[in-house]
Amino acid sequence: MQATFLLISDRKESQWSQVLARALAPLGELQVVLEKEAVQHTLQHGYDTMIVDAAVIDDVPFLISRLRAQQPQARIVVVSASPTWERAREALLAGAMDYIHRSTSKEELVSTFENIIARVPPYWPFGRKT
Repeated sequence: MQATFLLISDRKESQWSQVLARALAPLGELQVVLEKEAVQHTLQHGYDTMIVDAAVIDDVPFLISRLRAQQPQARIVVVSASPTWERAREALLAGAMDYIHRSTSKEELVSTFENIIARVPPYWPFGRKT
């Protein structure tokens, strides 16, 4: 069964989204939406894994809590080019399943997302209220 991925970013077409789409192609299909479309989009479509690009999202914990409210069972992963433990902690407390470095290595991305997909999807009743 092919997995479904949603990347939430500031542009539908970017070098990062293309790298990610190529890396995830053997695992499933990647859709890209803008932050302002993300919550409405998840109401209409279900995704196995939602990927939040922390470099371009204004309030990552708030977005995660809104996504988690829509799909409590989804895997939410935050990617960051410059991760810090403070931002990782906030994202994880809001309901992210993982917080990873934004790599451009196809092999590293495939391995990371294979491991994420293999995990049991969470049910996350915690996090900030919307």
